[in-house]
Amino acid sequence: MLSYKEQHEICSTIAKVIYIKIRNASVDYSDLVQSGFVGLLICEKKYDYKKNIPFQWYAGKRVRGEILNLLVKYSEELALYNKHLSNERNNSITPNDSRIDLKQAANTVVDLAFSYILDEIIEPEDDDKLYNEIDSVIDLSKLYTNIELLSGNAKQVLQGIYLHGKSFTELGESLGLSKGRISQIHKEAIKNLRLISDIKF
Repeated sequence: MLSYKEQHEICSTIAKVIYIKIRNASVDYSDLVQSGFVGLLICEKKYDYKKNIPFQWYAGKRVRGEILNLLVKYSEELALYNKHLSNERNNSITPNDSRIDLKQAANTVVDLAFSYILDEIIEPEDDDKLYNEIDSVIDLSKLYTNIELLSGNAKQVLQGIYLHGKSFTELGESLGLSKGRISQIHKEAIKNLRLISDIKF
């Protein structure tokens, strides 16, 4: 598992990204970090190494989810911010030209599914039917480990977007790239993830 330093780094990094976007007098930054640690405790109990999902990814998503749960009752801005992030990711993947063939349409649907799965770790105990339906098309046990096979900025972009919850603009500033370039890298990374993953049609 993770050392205390690694645990604190995950919680503080994710909490900082969220706190900067959702400032609320009722919630302190330290409250978000503490909530993140609660998420880590839950992770240690529920984590199943047999699924081959890297613990850092699993923990990061659970930490972010726990922090967001804390904020739901405090801010309507949170819903708007999450919708903005979701739209940004989906628009990056969806072709601008509506005149696409059936194969392109099918690949786009699969790419959107990859984005959804990366954004929400789905487990059998959460939704057994949904998990089985997705696992019948995409080998979920390999999905997160395949990210490690991506080259260049692709892995950094996927981690920044889906693990830390950063917007394209925020990620571009941290990597010294434009928002448009981040969008391109995101689209290419999702496509490459599809190509190296086990898709069973």
